[in-house]
Amino acid sequence: MDALSFQAGVDNRRNVLLYRDYVNAVTAFDDAFRQGVWGGANLFLHAIRLGADARLSQGGPAGKADQVSGSLGLGPLLAKRLDLRVRSTRYRTERTTGWLHAWTAGADPFDVLHVELNGGVRTQRVADSMVSAIGFTPLNALSDGSWFGASVDLSVGRSWYVLVSGTRDRVGLDQTQVVYCSLMLRF
Repeated sequence: MDALSFQAGVDNRRNVLLYRDYVNAVTAFDDAFRQGVWGGANLFLHAIRLGADARLSQGGPAGKADQVSGSLGLGPLLAKRLDLRVRSTRYRTERTTGWLHAWTAGADPFDVLHVELNGGVRTQRVADSMVSAIGFTPLNALSDGSWFGASVDLSVGRSWYVLVSGTRDRVGLDQTQVVYCSLMLRF
């Protein structure tokens, strides 16, 4: 059945050097839970994509952890090729539990131009097992975070490619703003 796909995998690498032209809270989250086993399924119905997966992590920055994710995608829609995606992930480590909710909206108003907005929130709490182990909830409980970003990709002629993206994120009282600009020549 072409509309249904399954995936599974194992990743036991200790260190992975990745090159990315764009890093956000979702890619950082996924990297923290990378090492382990996972499985999931996707259902494609015309312009609707539904997905679910589960992951058991045994190492990496998050340590021993598990997570369950659900996703919904719509697109491409209309003449401007609108694409909408949302994802919700429930995760649990030995020390924390929490949620990651992320969204992305993109459009291609012209064949050479792609515009995208994205954002999300991550909430986390001290795990009940940690509270019972130490006998109280720490006053400096884990900080929640949120982010919002935008990017514009432009192909100029057949050889030039321009990318401008910016992200503003907040974790607790800390705020960070990043602007990334790139000009590439393809030959």
